[in-house]
Amino acid sequence: MVVSTKQGCYSGFQAAWEKQADGNFYPFNAGDGTWQLDVDMLIFPVISPIAASAKNLSAVYQPSIYPNPGNGRATLKYQLPKASEVSVTLRDVTGREVQRLAEGLQGAGNKQVELSLSNLNSGLYFYSIETPEGIASGKLNVVR
Repeated sequence: MVVSTKQGCYSGFQAAWEKQADGNFYPFNAGDGTWQLDVDMLIFPVISPIAASAKNLSAVYQPSIYPNPGNGRATLKYQLPKASEVSVTLRDVTGREVQRLAEGLQGAGNKQVELSLSNLNSGLYFYSIETPEGIASGKLNVVR
C-alpha cells in the first residue's frame, strides 16, 4: 500500500484503515494506539485470486526485461522448461491490464516478447508470465 499525505509519501504501512464520518482515514496499529493523518490518496495493491494462490516460478522462468527503465520499446525474455499454456500481460499499479503480450500454447525453450511503451504514461508497471504451473512477474519503469 502507498499512502500520500501532505507530509510525504509512505509505503509498506502495516496497519488497518478506517474512513471516519469527517472524511479522514484513521490508521489503527494494535501496538501503538491510533493516530490521524490528513490523507490525500491511498493506493492498495490489486491481487487476483489466481495470482495470490499461484506458485512463484520466477526462478524457473527467469524473466528479464530491458531496457529498464524504458521509454520506447522493451524486450521481455523468459524460458519455459516444458510446453505450456501461457499468458503474458502488463499491468499498471492499479492492476488494470494495459497490454496482453502473448497468450496460448508455447513450446519449451527461450522466449522473447517485444513491448511498445510509446502509449504508456510514465510510471511503474508489472509484467507477469502465467501458466497452469504458476506465475513469474517483475517490474518495469516507464520514463518520458
